[in-house]
Amino acid sequence: MKKSLLWYLVLIQLTIIVIIGYKIYTKIQINSSTNISINPIKKDDIVLTPNDGLNYFFEPHASSTIVDKVEWLSFIPEHKINSDSLNEQHDYSILKPKKTVRIIID
Repeated sequence: MKKSLLWYLVLIQLTIIVIIGYKIYTKIQINSSTNISINPIKKDDIVLTPNDGLNYFFEPHASSTIVDKVEWLSFIPEHKINSDSLNEQHDYSILKPKKTVRIIID
């Protein structure tokens, strides 16, 4: 009695594993057939309009250096703005070198 119940439970578990495996396999097959398209944003397509509702809005100018004059520091901090108006020292090419991962956070 106990052996037959054990075999019955094992058979049910194997059936469930096969069903779930088949569903996962068909889902992977469907997803691998889809095409991925990348649509880069061109600088000319970006429209920046000033908003009068923002009282304390700061937009850095491209390819500039911002110097902070802080009395309590022993050095003068400089913030270099690249050609994309990012607080970064380097300009990055649109074409990505091999073995490079780019992450954009907004």
